[in-house]
Amino acid sequence: MANLGMTFNPDEVEEDAFEPLPAGDYLAQIIESEISDTKSGNGQMLKLVFEILSGDQQSRRVWDRLNIVNANPDAQRIAQQQLKRLCDACGTGAIVDSEELHFKPLNIRVGIRIDKTGNYGPQNTITKCWEAGSAQPAQAAKPAAAKAAPKPAAKAAASGGRPWSKTQAA
Repeated sequence: MANLGMTFNPDEVEEDAFEPLPAGDYLAQIIESEISDTKSGNGQMLKLVFEILSGDQQSRRVWDRLNIVNANPDAQRIAQQQLKRLCDACGTGAIVDSEELHFKPLNIRVGIRIDKTGNYGPQNTITKCWEAGSAQPAQAAKPAAAKAAPKPAAKAAASGGRPWSKTQAA
């Protein structure tokens, strides 16, 4: 038992309204991590706590969970890809312990997830990470669309004819 040395009345303390971080890019570091079982008990998730290192949101925290072992192969693949990006951003290479990611600055992109059920308020989600001090990673190049054949109206206009007429100017 621990005597508080006073009478603490929780009704006299105002509760802060929790607001998620505004969506955007932040310089951050991982300050805590742990492995825990998934709710189903047949997988493991890596729980991460990020701390913002600069700007108006300095010292604020963002939480992320990666299903690194999961019965759903897609969920596991996505989480392992996210862990790969974290390792790349932190410059660690292969890791054995998640603490190897701690206290290494990296850039994170934070988004806001809205709970479709309405049971929870807006929550932050980390959508991207990359090495601190570098520009945002380039988007993967999209394959060029096949050039479509010109439509008859375009052919007619190019040849000087009227697109609505059936005959073309010579």
